[in-house]
Amino acid sequence: MILSFDSSLPSMSVALVDDRTAIASIILEGKRSRNEKLLPAIDFLLRESGREMKDVGSIVVTRGPGSFTGVRIGLATAQGLALSTGASIIAPGTHDGFAYEAERVAVIGDAGRDEVYLSRYEGGAKDGETSIVPADAVDSLPDDVTIVRIDQICRERNVALLCAFRAIDANLEPGETFPLYVRASAAEEKLRNGSG
Repeated sequence: MILSFDSSLPSMSVALVDDRTAIASIILEGKRSRNEKLLPAIDFLLRESGREMKDVGSIVVTRGPGSFTGVRIGLATAQGLALSTGASIIAPGTHDGFAYEAERVAVIGDAGRDEVYLSRYEGGAKDGETSIVPADAVDSLPDDVTIVRIDQICRERNVALLCAFRAIDANLEPGETFPLYVRASAAEEKLRNGSG
């Protein structure tokens, strides 16, 4: 069984998947910190589905881009759970679950500062690295590209569930669990500029 979760986006999501069948999933809104909501949400889904953490063989956790704090909370939670249970960790990019929306897909996420994170997919495969572009650059994408605005759709679609399916369909292997921030944090930029 796969436990999957995303805490990098405005709406946090958690899902349990077995054999590409969704057993249970939840999308959470609210003002409380993700570190206060993530473990209780996982516990709730396990109890509701009559499963236990020992039934989890793999953990799928998104590694960004998105909220820096949310990415760190997700990865740290996955590593702690894996350490205690022996489950493997698969960490796709947050945008990867939307690779199959159409033949050509551009996944857009808010990066602040009037910029967006942009990931492109062609035929389900990632086309280049995730980048940061001015928000209005999206207007110049070709007409045959399906644009997915992930910060809007994450309130309606369970990103954790989509990423679990992506991990299964693409035969993703356990591997690196480094965050995909794309840009330096404000604190890192201040240090680089000598003002921190």
